[in-house]
Amino acid sequence: MAVKDKEIEAQIDQVKQTSMLLSQAHALTLQAQKGQNDKFPDKVQNDPQTAPEDAHGWLWKMFH
Repeated sequence: MAVKDKEIEAQIDQVKQTSMLLSQAHALTLQAQKGQNDKFPDKVQNDPQTAPEDAHGWLWKMFH
């Protein structure tokens, strides 16, 4: 049991470290994107949550 406890603790430490690295990577990505937005303020940014009006194909438009 002691060996398994040590293995579990090691895995928990790895998960914590991975989570911290992922958080840092996310922060750096956001900073890089913000830097690009500052360089090109007139460029239209694509928002993945909003689809353009022409996003649906002709088959979808036929039935809706």
